[in-house]
Amino acid sequence: MKLRLIGGITAIILILGGISYYYLYYYEEGHEPICGDGICEPEYGESYETCPGDCPPNDHCGNGVCEPSLGENCATCPDDCGGCPPEPTGVGFRLPYTNVTMGDTFWVTLYCDHPGVCLGGWKISIGFDDVIVEVKEIKVDGVIWLYDTGDIVDDEITFIQAWTAREDLTSKMDLCRIKLYAKSTGSSPLSFNYFEMSDCDAVHIHPTTHDSSIIIQ
Repeated sequence: MKLRLIGGITAIILILGGISYYYLYYYEEGHEPICGDGICEPEYGESYETCPGDCPPNDHCGNGVCEPSLGENCATCPDDCGGCPPEPTGVGFRLPYTNVTMGDTFWVTLYCDHPGVCLGGWKISIGFDDVIVEVKEIKVDGVIWLYDTGDIVDDEITFIQAWTAREDLTSKMDLCRIKLYAKSTGSSPLSFNYFEMSDCDAVHIHPTTHDSSIIIQ
């Protein structure tokens, strides 16, 4: 009886001690997951997508399967995802995957390469097939001081736009990134339904626009 009582008391002490340690270590010392501390903590929500600096995809690259959820794409793992297609001069879409599988979540970058021009602003609407892909998020480059990520209306992102007075921003830069979810197999276009661009003096410029398509397998 005494042994059982002692064992029960010991167990309670250990449990309370564990709770106290957890509280002191994780809360009083602020040990919440910190992106950039070099430690990948998936149990607290860190992944390559949320914190690529702590959770690199290198352990998976080379297994013959392109895994967007682990951060693999044509730039980070060409062995699995294939090489990146060349980017034409003008305005177009950088597609990180040669093969996209239904259920994948991935990013597409809208870039501008129009040499020798100081970029003042742009206003763009993008069409897509909402049966094939779903737009999850839109991010505009952080160096832009005033911007609007637009609205998602059925099969179109309407009026992504930005303005800047910084003369160091040339028109060779990434304009925004679009996070897509592959809903179904098939091909979805990425097309410019509306396009306006100006230089730093508010003069309209005419870089070539390049439509693209995404094939979901």
